[in-house]
Amino acid sequence: TYVIFQMMFAMITPAVVTGGGVGRMRAGAMFVFSMIWSVLVYFPLVHMVWGGGFLQEMGVIDFAGGFPIEVATGMSGLVLAAMLGKRDGFGKKSFEPHKPYVFLGASILWFGWLGFNAGSSLHADGLAAHAFLTTCIIAATALCSWAVIDIINTGKPTLVGTSSGLVCGLVAATPTCGYIPVWAAFIIGAVVSPICYYTTKAIAKGGIDDPMSVFGCHGMAGFTGCIGLALFCQASVNPTVTYGDGLVFGGVHQFGIQILATAVAAGWAAGMTA
Repeated sequence: TYVIFQMMFAMITPAVVTGGGVGRMRAGAMFVFSMIWSVLVYFPLVHMVWGGGFLQEMGVIDFAGGFPIEVATGMSGLVLAAMLGKRDGFGKKSFEPHKPYVFLGASILWFGWLGFNAGSSLHADGLAAHAFLTTCIIAATALCSWAVIDIINTGKPTLVGTSSGLVCGLVAATPTCGYIPVWAAFIIGAVVSPICYYTTKAIAKGGIDDPMSVFGCHGMAGFTGCIGLALFCQASVNPTVTYGDGLVFGGVHQFGIQILATAVAAGWAAGMTA
């Protein structure tokens, strides 16, 4: 059962990276790339964090995949998009998303992500319920904060914007959901959407064609979640916290190793993807 559950993670993770190559990469090439990427990037990072590797031995914590999934896919998607170059017509014509499909996809993700995060408790227990609740709070708060940005910029919320905010919240919840108090979930959800929104704008302005905002939304939300975990993790929520509470509660040691793990995951993913 555990193998099946973990292979679900292994299957969906390279699918995120493929968003960086939309419109410029053949299906056959993407198929081969995804297999190689899984072996060179995903499996080693999973071992480092969860399989007895050096990051786990150092005391790094990660509830449902902030480092091997969120940070890694964000960095890999950015490298893939940069190395492949721009789509034909990028910057000259509009590539409008299909709004109903965006909304449908985000809705399905929210449903599935609850199993993704709460299931990482590996038991039907109070910790799973806590992870379920904080995941929903972060996602809903991120949806609302992106809607506020849309209202400020355009006068009304947008379907694509709120769907993007929702996904950013789900990503940020992945490493944090089983380690942070409920009140901290509102803070993480409120800050993740502005961070992702302005990063996405900066990436596009810089000339990198990232069609699915893999780095802007997924990668930066992953960074936000991993740093949020380092700030707000609390042993009273989950006693498996190695060195006690996060930085907000005075835990400098846990904060330091979490930041180191973020840098390792980003560097490994970028280098191996290239």
